[in-house]
Amino acid sequence: MLALVFARYIFDLSIPYIIFLSLIIFALLFVCIKYKCFKRFILLFCVFVFGIGYYFLGFYTFSGIDYSQSVLIEARVESITNYTNFSTCILDDVKINGYNKPFKITATLNNDEIKQSNIIVFENKITKVQLFDDDSFNSFYYKNDTPYKTTINNVIAIKNGYKKLNEKIHDAFNNFVETHFDSNIGGVIKSVIIGDKSTLNKDIKNSFSSSGIAHLLAISGLHISIIILCINFILKKFKLKEKYNFIILLILLAFYCYICNFSPSVVRASLMSLIFIFSNVVGRKYDKLTSLSLCAILILLFKPLYIFDAGFLLSFGCVYCIFVISPSICKLLEKTKINKKICQNLSIVFSVQLGLIPLTSLFYSSTNLLSLLCNIICVPLFEFAFVLTFAISFICLILPFMPFLTKVIEFLYWLIINISILFSNATFAFLTLPKTNSIFVIGFYSSCFYISNFVNEKHLNKLTICSSLLVISYVCSLFVWLYVNFCCLK
Repeated sequence: MLALVFARYIFDLSIPYIIFLSLIIFALLFVCIKYKCFKRFILLFCVFVFGIGYYFLGFYTFSGIDYSQSVLIEARVESITNYTNFSTCILDDVKINGYNKPFKITATLNNDEIKQSNIIVFENKITKVQLFDDDSFNSFYYKNDTPYKTTINNVIAIKNGYKKLNEKIHDAFNNFVETHFDSNIGGVIKSVIIGDKSTLNKDIKNSFSSSGIAHLLAISGLHISIIILCINFILKKFKLKEKYNFIILLILLAFYCYICNFSPSVVRASLMSLIFIFSNVVGRKYDKLTSLSLCAILILLFKPLYIFDAGFLLSFGCVYCIFVISPSICKLLEKTKINKKICQNLSIVFSVQLGLIPLTSLFYSSTNLLSLLCNIICVPLFEFAFVLTFAISFICLILPFMPFLTKVIEFLYWLIINISILFSNATFAFLTLPKTNSIFVIGFYSSCFYISNFVNEKHLNKLTICSSLLVISYVCSLFVWLYVNFCCLK
């Protein structure tokens, strides 16, 4: 993963990052010479070179070729997102000048006649998208596998197409939600159940983000754990063997990932849960960080540039903080003689809120100091609402004459939305974060790991090495900032 991060800067010939990378290599070489572990150094170096090569492969296979002239495009409309003055759509099953192509296209349109699943034929130029814009990563194109973008102006033909299974499920669920819920609350429900944010109100999305509970809108570990608990509760009634329960759970979670378009957070949470359950089935010890690393590697093997995606990093960073930082905070809280269960829950919230500050400052300019309190209030409410959403939706599908039950869910989501708006309007609580970079983030999380319970070392040695890591990473990141700003002035 480190190789993928640095590969971009190596290919961009970024001198500060190349210097920092050289320092890391020399430090590892020194340790290997001192402890005579050359095989490990060679293995690490080979893995690093493979990572750089894999970045190169992932970047250039996505980029594709240039189309300098207008082309005839025939494609199916996979999805449409409506905005105030225009709409954007994702085109799949693309044919260019009569030839099938393995990629999708992002298109802008102003044609109300075009609907999802239509097959359209039009002529226009297509341009390659830029994945990296200065220091930011345009993850929208990469997530949707759309290396090209275009505008749909003069449509030659519109034909009826077909819908995939996950699209049919989305339509059925969307129809149910739109029938029984207010549009604003319905947008939130679609987002948290099937990962569809196309109808999510922009103001609500911003309020969740500003109040620090945006993670509730993205299907992740919290959502998957609740789903697994519900499935296990049902499976226990049938008294099946554990291995059969695991197989059923594997199939159901794989299908749920498919419905959610294999979102990184959903895949990560599902894989980690399945690894944990599988370790219990086979009687093996579950290693948290190994499981987390394995999930990250598997996802990056398919999508190597996800390493630059904010959602991917925050999803894995959140779990990393829980595993690495939470136990230490829990020990401190237990000294206050608070109930152990409360200490565990509070330590998780504290570790995530504090541990994600470096990553937050990498992508965003501010944080809400009241987000901790907002999470403590909203997360339990959301857990209850999430379980009820599944239960009551299932009841209403079987017994359509009981739609009044949905009012309970509507009230809970209404309450969460208004709490988020209340906290997002507390402008006095916003703290402007200094802009950081990848070097400091790597140094910070490396020091967190070294000082945690995962490393058996004397406390004084831990503090010395962690302090050194933080100082070196801070100095290097400061050097990067000075270098970049000096170049900009020139």
